[in-house]
Amino acid sequence: HVVAQYPNQVDEQRIYVVGVSGGGHMSLLLAGRHPERWAGVSSWAAISDLQTWWQQRSEPSSSHHEHRWPSALRANQKYARFIEAVVGGAPTADNPQAVQECQKRSPVTYLSQETAAVHHLNLDINAGLWDGTS
Repeated sequence: HVVAQYPNQVDEQRIYVVGVSGGGHMSLLLAGRHPERWAGVSSWAAISDLQTWWQQRSEPSSSHHEHRWPSALRANQKYARFIEAVVGGAPTADNPQAVQECQKRSPVTYLSQETAAVHHLNLDINAGLWDGTS
């Protein structure tokens, strides 16, 4: 813990979290679960809803870039399998435990405009046109 190591040298009102891709997902999760700790959060190319992301990655027809980047389709399906391994199977209606795990691991479960406003949390959320295609 940096504050404990450097007493009187860290302004606790100016601690920020920044992340890209998986780190972006984690930065949003930190913002939602502990908004009182951060002055601001900047998230780039983050996953905000794990179940929705899994659905988009698990269906072969879901990749609208499939014809241009076949490797993107393979990567998407690989990511879907990773999610299944982490949450205990496919997060579908017949697997409520996996759905619950997805919710527990999704920033949208915790983060809202109200949460950010109450805690005066500055949010910077960024996505690119080609995110998820490589």
